[in-house]
Amino acid sequence: MEHETSNHGLRVIVAGLSILLLPVFSRAELAPDSYCQLTVQIQSKELDYLGKVDILTQKDCEDKDCFKWFCSDTGYYLSQRVAMQKELADAKAAAFTAAGTTAKDYAAFQDTIAGYLEANPEVKASLDTLASQINQLKDKLRMPCYCLLTIAHAKQNLANTSEHIDLVRQYSNDPQALKEQEQAKRKEWDAKIEALFAAFDTTGQEYLLFMAKNGPALKPYLDKHPAIKKAIDDLSGQVVALLRQCEELRDSIVKAPGAGLPK
Repeated sequence: MEHETSNHGLRVIVAGLSILLLPVFSRAELAPDSYCQLTVQIQSKELDYLGKVDILTQKDCEDKDCFKWFCSDTGYYLSQRVAMQKELADAKAAAFTAAGTTAKDYAAFQDTIAGYLEANPEVKASLDTLASQINQLKDKLRMPCYCLLTIAHAKQNLANTSEHIDLVRQYSNDPQALKEQEQAKRKEWDAKIEALFAAFDTTGQEYLLFMAKNGPALKPYLDKHPAIKKAIDDLSGQVVALLRQCEELRDSIVKAPGAGLPK
């Protein structure tokens, strides 16, 4: 219902802004107007994307059965996020093409329209409202997405570490071959983690910074969602235990006399 209300408000804003710009949109020489029209299209698509992510994320966080499903298999959620990202990227690309520009040129042009927006406060107010709606929805999503990402990240670490243990056991009698296989596999493991962050529209660095900045706010959220807290705590413990097992197993090989491997 909240998303539907937001969509209704968006349609009103977009319709109002379209009317404001209608008299000058047909004049191709007025680049600022074209930029504003394109901005409305891009922001509308971003808001729609975030609304879909919100519905998907809140359902998995608030519905007990959906959360259990997420914890048992994060693949569906991640595939939905990736599909939504592709839909958004395709829609933006189509909008840029239709406007006869590119994403790069569009981004470069935004610094040139300050004067136009000062002369057209109604247009500026409408664009600011759309931007505010986007930021508000992003703020709403940050905490639940962080928690789901933490769970998915832990599960991927478990999978990667399990593969690492299997690799160590497979090459336990050949330290040099183990070293070579680890180097190749680490690229694959790192790529999986990076893809996971990308599916959540973030990076590893941003993920760590979020925790550093929002640690105090995380506790009350987890207090309200004990199932999420338990899942994170349980998975964190499993990751620590499995990493220790992998390290001890690897040390028994690389520290063996004559192994010649980094410790």
